[in-house]
Amino acid sequence: MASDAALLEQAVAALPSLVAPRGPYRELRLERIDRGPVGESTIAAALTGIGFRSGYRGYVLRSS
Repeated sequence: MASDAALLEQAVAALPSLVAPRGPYRELRLERIDRGPVGESTIAAALTGIGFRSGYRGYVLRSS
C-alpha cells in the first residue's frame, strides 16, 4: 500500500497532463489547499516545480 506522501507526489505529477495540448483544460487554477492559501501549503514548492505560477487568486498552470 502506498503512503500518503507517495500518493500526493503522484497526484501532483499528474496535474500537467490536464492542461497538456490534448488535455481537457487550457488552464488550471488552485486557490486553496486544506482551506488555506495555496502559497502557504506544504506542496507549494512541488507545484511551482511542475510549472504552476503565482497569480492574483492562487497558483495557475497554463497549457503551452
